[in-house]
Amino acid sequence: MAIDIGISKSDREGVAEHLSRVLADTYSLYLKTHGFHWNVTGPMFMGLHAMLEDQYQEMWAAADIISERIRTLDIYALGSYPQFGKLTSLKQETGVPDWKEMVSQLVDGHETAARTGREAVKVAAAANDQATADLVTATPECARESRVDAALATQIAARRRCESSRGFATGDCPAAVPAGRRTAIRPQSRATA
Repeated sequence: MAIDIGISKSDREGVAEHLSRVLADTYSLYLKTHGFHWNVTGPMFMGLHAMLEDQYQEMWAAADIISERIRTLDIYALGSYPQFGKLTSLKQETGVPDWKEMVSQLVDGHETAARTGREAVKVAAAANDQATADLVTATPECARESRVDAALATQIAARRRCESSRGFATGDCPAAVPAGRRTAIRPQSRATA
């Protein structure tokens, strides 16, 4: 049965195509984040482990909402790894990088997903599909674009916990990252402690 929600079939197909890219990026970022959650080690373990859990749970829920919107447009949603892999804009990781590289990759992933979301919002707006535009704007990747420094907040909190448990003179605590250096997270050297 054909639907009539005030958006033409060709516009619904165009919106769904871009929304499918958002879904592919969201699911790929979910999978990478969940894998990093399982495998993170090092001085930032506790803070990153908890933060990554929050993020992958948000993305899992967002993927469901995005796929339901695609179905509302009367288009079938992606449902397999090969389909996601074909459409995602994210670089895949096949190894287990150190925690600093994990954070760097996730920042890049969120920025990439936010760009994909921006394109979907433009297409939805052009089709007068405000519901899809609003949904994409609220996805974790787009919302996190303005909160991408959450990793820094986690690092600063972890450093404070480390210092309070080990003493301020120790060089084993991770260094805070200078403002504007989101991806350059590194442990403090003993020489600067």
